[in-house]
Amino acid sequence: MSQDPLIVYSAEWCSDCQALKSWMDSKGVAYEIRDIQKDMNHRFALREGIGKEAVPHLLVDGQWIRGYQVGMAFDPRWAEELFRSLRIPMR
Repeated sequence: MSQDPLIVYSAEWCSDCQALKSWMDSKGVAYEIRDIQKDMNHRFALREGIGKEAVPHLLVDGQWIRGYQVGMAFDPRWAEELFRSLRIPMR
């Protein structure tokens, strides 16, 4: 991973977003939140990037990454594997 910040597109009403943020906090992951509910520019950027308004989504070095498993509850083991594969620093 480069020096670009990890950007998390999120919304307060999104339970997967809240679970992912709590997990990242517990792992010491540095990130920047872009709330699509509070800022329409973030909503438009997400829609332009992935073609829809699905959250959470991560933006890592210009690459869009889905931050959830479709149809499944948040799984910390899945998140750990994802972040390791992306080489995102964590403790």
